[in-house]
Order: sequence, then C-alpha cells, then structure tokens
Amino acid sequence: MIRPAPCSASGLFAAALLLGIQSPASAANALGSATVNLYKPLLLAKTTDMDFGSMFPPASGTGTIKLDPNGGATVYTGIAAAGASPTTRAVFTGQATRLSLVFLQLPAGSITLARVGNPSDTLTANNFTIDSAGALRIVGTASYTIGVGATLSVPSTAVGGTYVGSFTLTANYF
Repeated sequence: MIRPAPCSASGLFAAALLLGIQSPASAANALGSATVNLYKPLLLAKTTDMDFGSMFPPASGTGTIKLDPNGGATVYTGIAAAGASPTTRAVFTGQATRLSLVFLQLPAGSITLARVGNPSDTLTANNFTIDSAGALRIVGTASYTIGVGATLSVPSTAVGGTYVGSFTLTANYF
C-alpha cells in the first residue's frame, strides 16, 4: 500500500518555486458588467382604409381630392363630391419599444388605383403624408397611431366605377 507523503505549506511553497510558479506579489480583482438593449419587434397594422369618397369627375382637365392625414377637412379642387360622401384618411396602429425612435416611410412616388372590372382604367394617388414628422419618439406608452393622407387626381376622362389600389407604410427603428 502506498501512502501519500505528508505535505506542509512550506513544502508546497518549495515545490512551486522549483516548478517556476511564482506567487503574485499583489493580486487584484475587478468586477465588469455587461448590458444589452433588446428592442421588441415593431408591430404595425392597418385599422382604417383610405377612402376618397364619391365624386363627379371634372367637366374638363383634372381635379384633385386631398385627404388630410390629421383627419381634417378634405380639399376638393376642380371636382365635386357626390352628396354627403364621407372621406377617410388611412389609420395604422403599432407597438414599439418604449423610449425608441421609429422612422416611418410612405411611397415616394405615386400609386395606381385600377377600376374594378376593367383594370386598364386607372387613377393616380400621390403626395402621401403622415400626421407626424416622419419619425416618432416612443415615450410613455409603446403604442402609436398614424394617420395617412394623399392626393387623388381625377381626369375629366375618368370612367365611372369603383377604383382600388394599395400602398405600403413602413416602420423601422431608427
């Protein structure tokens, strides 16, 4: 039977010196920390479709209907509304991380609205606007609501019917 040799503190120190292990003259420790900001994915959903209402095309030239993104008065130029035809701005709701900055982007150009039943008959909407400066600072609550307006051009040659089109509102963390 082999017995381990008795070991003393001075013996361990002598062995460490022989092996080239040096005892530190002074040791120090510091505690570091790590942080991360996790942003929850942006949520964005349409709650109300844009509706330019019902109108009569102009007798000549091109008329326009301008929807206010804030829900204010609709401006008709060279065109007449058909009765008490309601107009509606588009409304989107979303959620983001509190204390973040969300950048909103609309179509830069125009979109085409095609007549139901004959998509070769078209109207053009452009000048999309939102009811904020294009960026939202999410402060108190993580929810937000965005109103979107645009201008629809209606030429005197437009064929009667219902016209539909779509546009994209994009939200990104900034």
